[in-house]
Amino acid sequence: MSDYKCNLGVRGFWRPIVTASIAVLAMSCYAGIDEAWVEGNIDGIDYVGVRNEPQHRHEFENNRVRIYDVLLPPGYISLYHAHTVDTIYVAVQGAKVKIYPLLGSIPVPTDRPIPTGIVFWNQHSIKPVIHGVTNIDAHAARLVGVELKFEETSLARKPLSGEGLELRDTHKKVRVYDLELAPGENTGELAVDFSGLVIALTEATVESISDKGLRQVSAFEPASWAWLNAPGKVTLSNAGASIFKAVVYELP
Repeated sequence: MSDYKCNLGVRGFWRPIVTASIAVLAMSCYAGIDEAWVEGNIDGIDYVGVRNEPQHRHEFENNRVRIYDVLLPPGYISLYHAHTVDTIYVAVQGAKVKIYPLLGSIPVPTDRPIPTGIVFWNQHSIKPVIHGVTNIDAHAARLVGVELKFEETSLARKPLSGEGLELRDTHKKVRVYDLELAPGENTGELAVDFSGLVIALTEATVESISDKGLRQVSAFEPASWAWLNAPGKVTLSNAGASIFKAVVYELP
């Protein structure tokens, strides 16, 4: 792992970053934590920062994003925790949860079904939230959260276009695409002139080939992800035997 520097920029188009050792390195490299929200007390109830909720598992951080994997087993009761950074979430495995608000727009405890595959965007920088979450379903809930730490900006370029790729939504800091490739299918050549993420919803083997001839084969599991971080063109192909479903985030 010695080739990773503190900015954690990925050389090349495509590299899944899912190991705990890189996550620890990433956390140590970035010191921009809002200390006022690390912990506190409201009306006699203690809360922690989202980084300190045990099942909001830190994976990666640089100066633009922080990625964490949320895994809530059946019956799990989270700590009350604060969200203060704009965050986009995708539900890799949906479940029914109960939200217990301490600060935010929900006034009373609320049951909330989270469908598998849903993507939702919260502007926590404008409307901070402190809440607890309980998984009231019979199976685990699994989400990937991506904090977008950069200032609000515009997405001036045209949306990405390719086979199996469909624009789902555009938010103030991110475009969201659905990606679905059957075995043997490929996207065609994609013009990747942005930084972004591919987050897997299914297990699959994916091959990427850049216009510079760089070839890489990556084994994905649900909730694993790859960072797109170099200008140029790349073709993604499903080299496995099962359908590859993912979401793609395009950042400014």
